[in-house]
Amino acid sequence: MGWFTTEKSAVADELEALYSEYRRLERQLDEHAEKAPYPQVATRLKALLVNEGENAASVSARLAVLGRYAESDGTARLRDGSNSWERLIGNLDDYRALIRTLGQLFVRWDDESPEDALLVRDLRERAQFGRMEISDMISRADPHALN
Repeated sequence: MGWFTTEKSAVADELEALYSEYRRLERQLDEHAEKAPYPQVATRLKALLVNEGENAASVSARLAVLGRYAESDGTARLRDGSNSWERLIGNLDDYRALIRTLGQLFVRWDDESPEDALLVRDLRERAQFGRMEISDMISRADPHALN
């Protein structure tokens, strides 16, 4: 924490970064759904996209309580791949990183900021569902397809 940073300000900073990551993941899932070779894959990715939008809204609501306005610059780099399998692997890596970040925030905030710890715990559970969905899609995808 910086010299003049309050605890709630530090929490809000972390939540702003988390909000930006959710919006980036949402844009990425949308792009990957558009490129999906099969309609059932696109449908599942769009369902995850809706979930991530809801998660971003939860973070945004908490930021509003903390007196911050949630903004996403929209310029964060999206992962891509030469086929559906590579794009799914990129999404899986992103979900793993998100779960790790949320777990670290939960441990850090458990005593300091219990309300925020509960929020990130719930977000982590939802991210684990997303990771399982992506893992299932990977198991059905062809890594050698040219799509």
